[in-house]
Amino acid sequence: MEYEVLVIDSTKTPIERPKKSRGDFIPVRNTLKTQLIIGRQNKKIIFFQMV
Repeated sequence: MEYEVLVIDSTKTPIERPKKSRGDFIPVRNTLKTQLIIGRQNKKIIFFQMV
């Protein structure tokens, strides 16, 4: 399947870290990554991902 792509956008959005608690350490990401691809002809979303 082939696509002609109009828009490809990828961003990183900072997110607030939880407050540290005593004795517990949980690794937490500090950004939310978002990718979006929109088709050229029909201007519909082909792909959307949040990680």
